Amino acid sequence: INASAKSEWAEVVQAELEAARAWRIEGDGVRAAGALAKAVAAVDKMPYMEPPRWYYPPRQCLGYVLRASNATASLAAFTRDLHDFPENGWSLSGAADVLDALGRGAEAEGHRERAAVAWQFADVWQPRPPPCPQLSA
Repeated sequence: INASAKSEWAEVVQAELEAARAWRIEGDGVRAAGALAKAVAAVDKMPYMEPPRWYYPPRQCLGYVLRASNATASLAAFTRDLHDFPENGWSLSGAADVLDALGRGAEAEGHRERAAVAWQFADVWQPRPPPCPQLSA
């Protein structure tokens, strides 16, 4: 692994740890969202590769953390993740939850139907595992 890749990964890991500490220990959603935004930015800077350099899209965690405090930003995070990772079950489910909270039930149902298709062959569908277990209780 070259020094540049180590630096990229270190930036993401540091931001993820800060987010987990803020969310789980300090109960500070604003700080957790800020740290996750740093992780998202660090992953976005990584060059395109298949498979991706980072093992999961941290934007899903950002959307998860923002659900209660900023539904519009949460929906934007899930929507952007769906652009990068089309038909991703976690982002479809997260977007559906946020759309429900915004009173957009018909759109939410459409996302839920797409999520059901995305998850149909998964080992675990219900209860759905969280998109970022490091933040869930």
